[in-house]
Amino acid sequence: MCLGLPYAALLPQPHSLQDSFQPDAQKLAQNIDLSTRASHSHQRDCKLFQTTAAMDDLNSEQTLPPARAIRFDRVNDLYAEMPEIAKFIETPAEDDDGYRSFLERLRASQTPEDAVTFTAFALQAKAGIKWGMECVASLIPDMAPEDTKLMNLVSEWLDDPTSENRWKTLEVALFAPRRSPAVYLGLAVGWSGGPLAPNDLVTVPAWRAPRALSSAVMRAVGQMRTEHRGESLDFVLDRAAGLFRLN
Repeated sequence: MCLGLPYAALLPQPHSLQDSFQPDAQKLAQNIDLSTRASHSHQRDCKLFQTTAAMDDLNSEQTLPPARAIRFDRVNDLYAEMPEIAKFIETPAEDDDGYRSFLERLRASQTPEDAVTFTAFALQAKAGIKWGMECVASLIPDMAPEDTKLMNLVSEWLDDPTSENRWKTLEVALFAPRRSPAVYLGLAVGWSGGPLAPNDLVTVPAWRAPRALSSAVMRAVGQMRTEHRGESLDFVLDRAAGLFRLN
């Protein structure tokens, strides 16, 4: 696949989600019970989480999704329950589209990055964030210390998806100095469901977590050299393909 898009074209636009959470960051952080950190004061390994589970033959016709990997049984159900997806994907779904067939149709379109957005919306939060973390860690093996910290927090939440781990990850992501792929993964964790803080029952719209997840993956692809972006996009979508049923 040839993906000749400039780096800027692979990033979320200025009016998208990254501008929408900044005014609330101070308020949200103040509401987080920082005492929960006391039980987590042990030294963390500074090394980036390394994925050990290999995905077998992602293009196999026999590949089936793990339990609860997808949000809904049919693509049309996804569009009906999360209509915001249509704002981010140019190609409309057809009545007979299955997850894998629609993914492949998006990959072959003029906007193959839409397949990343579709994957982020189609997968359950935990399955999607695991996919995103594996993609980001594989594409960017050497990260800044602050991004390594966030990747470790995301990994902790995947291992133990408690509200406390989610709030801790969200706080670090909200106050990150730059919007890196790891930061967007942290936001996806923080917005994955439930109140934003122990003393704040405010929730965010369901579309924001998958949008942050797709931003994380596309930012990682966008950091590749221009000549490698096509194969990097293929890499993340090959991983996605193994998570979807075949029609």
